[in-house]
Amino acid sequence: MGKRDWRYYLNGFCVEPDGVVAADGHRLAHVRCATGVDREIIIPRDLVSYLPKRGVVEYSLRENYMSIPSLRLEIKLIDGTYPDWRHLIPKYEESNRIVGSITDAVVSGRKLPPDKFRGILFTHDGASVNGVRCGDSPFPFKIGFNINYLYDAIKSMPDYDMACAPDRALVLTHGDMTRVIMPMRL
Repeated sequence: MGKRDWRYYLNGFCVEPDGVVAADGHRLAHVRCATGVDREIIIPRDLVSYLPKRGVVEYSLRENYMSIPSLRLEIKLIDGTYPDWRHLIPKYEESNRIVGSITDAVVSGRKLPPDKFRGILFTHDGASVNGVRCGDSPFPFKIGFNINYLYDAIKSMPDYDMACAPDRALVLTHGDMTRVIMPMRL
C-alpha cells in the first residue's frame, strides 16, 4: 500500500467479495478468500496496524463507514474505485515458469550494504535464471528487481512458484496468494 500517495486508492487495501488486494505501484499482493462483503471497499492503510494478523474480524458496514466492535473502532472508508488490478498480473506460458528457489540469492543480496546494492539482476541464458532451472525461453534476457520487495514477498511465502519474462513483472504464487513485483532499471 502506498503512503500519502496522490493516487488516493493506493493508500489503502481493497476488500472484494472474493479476496483482498493491496498495491503501491511497484508491487501487488492478492489473497483469494471469503470476505463477507458484497461490494468493493477500500480500507485505509492506518487500520492495518489495529487488525489481528490472523483470525476472523467481525465488522459492519454503514454507508461509507466500517465499524469493528471488538476494537471499538469506526473508520471512514476511502471513497473511490480501486484500479482494475487483475490486468496487472501477467499470464505466463509454461515456458516462462522458473523451477526452483531464489530465496538464497535474495537473502545473500540483502546482506550487502544498501548504498551499494538496491536491486537484484536475473540473467536468463535460455535454460536457467541465475543457475535455477527454468522453461525453454527462445532468447536470453536480463531483468532487475528491487531486492527488498522480493525479500518481503518471499518472507510471506516460504514455498512458491515463480514466473518471469523479459520486461515483465515477476509473479510469485502459493496456493491462494499471489505477489507481483514490477521490474526496475539497474
